[in-house]
Amino acid sequence: MKSILSLFNPVVIFLARTPLHFLFSHNIVVLNIKGVRSGKMYSIPVSYLKTKSGIICVTECAGVWWKNLRQGQQIEIQLAGKSLSAYATVEADDAGKIATALEKFCRSSRASAYFAKVAMTKGQPNEHDLAAATPKHVLLEIAL
Repeated sequence: MKSILSLFNPVVIFLARTPLHFLFSHNIVVLNIKGVRSGKMYSIPVSYLKTKSGIICVTECAGVWWKNLRQGQQIEIQLAGKSLSAYATVEADDAGKIATALEKFCRSSRASAYFAKVAMTKGQPNEHDLAAATPKHVLLEIAL
């Protein structure tokens, strides 16, 4: 799967800044973050859901890129063809909050459920799978 994403991600990053962003911008945002140690800029496409206060993203703990946001910081995002300044925070410890967000992601997108390894039955996530997936994920909250 990582090899597919390594081919797909550069295309998404490029298209996010073009009029063709509409192909995926309804559920993918590109986060532009600075490496804490390296100072290098990274562009990371992630699925998102809109909330009252901004957007949320759920990603696997195994990916190390999110650790650059551990302390919370200002970032730039590409959302719906626009470059916006935002503030990102990471929630890695509150299992209830992560589970609630992961459940919303699974209900909104079968692809999200698939990647999280949460089976869906009649639009509802399997509770056992959701409980097993929660500790393997972190929640990113992005205030616009």
